[in-house]
Amino acid sequence: MPYHITAILSVALLAACGTDAPVDRSVPASRDGLVVIEMTDDMTFAPDTITAAVGDTIVWVNRGDLPHTATARADFLPLEQLPSSAESWDSGLMDADAEFRIVVQAKGEYRYVCTLHQAAGMVAHFRVK
Repeated sequence: MPYHITAILSVALLAACGTDAPVDRSVPASRDGLVVIEMTDDMTFAPDTITAAVGDTIVWVNRGDLPHTATARADFLPLEQLPSSAESWDSGLMDADAEFRIVVQAKGEYRYVCTLHQAAGMVAHFRVK
């Protein structure tokens, strides 16, 4: 095999190996300060991890036919989590195409659930920097 092809294959193999370093797969907030999270009938929040800034608006939209909630209560650890200075929220039941919004006011880690489907794994989180 010619040298240049061997070198190219070696570089490709090394790149494919990756590292053990954690990768931040969170979706950054949009530039206009509006982040949309879709709720689906396959019991997911999409994206399930985001990074936002203080003052950003987070909007949950139910794209499925099943009702869902977006809920974070400080007294429901460990599934739900809020920074100590953040207020709890609960969207209530959201039918198809319903929207719920919050404006984040505190830095920290937030973990929230769909109260109807948390046992099915409908749990997500976001970080506010």
